[in-house]
Amino acid sequence: MSSSAASTEPSVESNEPEKLSAPLWKNVTKEAVIDVDGTLKIGGGNVPFVCNFCKKNFKGSHSRVKAHLLKIQRERIKACTKVTAEDMVEMQQLLESCEQQLRDKAPHKVLLE
Repeated sequence: MSSSAASTEPSVESNEPEKLSAPLWKNVTKEAVIDVDGTLKIGGGNVPFVCNFCKKNFKGSHSRVKAHLLKIQRERIKACTKVTAEDMVEMQQLLESCEQQLRDKAPHKVLLE
């Protein structure tokens, strides 16, 4: 490859434990991003991904995955046409559960007198 831009290649699904702050990644397949020097880029931010429901390609962060799957229109991403109402309820419950777990793990302020 002679281009100076990074290329994308499909990746095998990750075995990473589900992250509480971004649980909907499990409903898409992230694509590996290979830099021009052949190294695998790892990290957050905008990532190419394929929806596991509709099989369409997108690029974005967890907020765009969430908007696509839960049909939230303000994120400027097309809503998934293959997600059922039952799937949406299940994903919303997962999000709420993860948010609650994060709140429970957060440090609590203690007033000192």
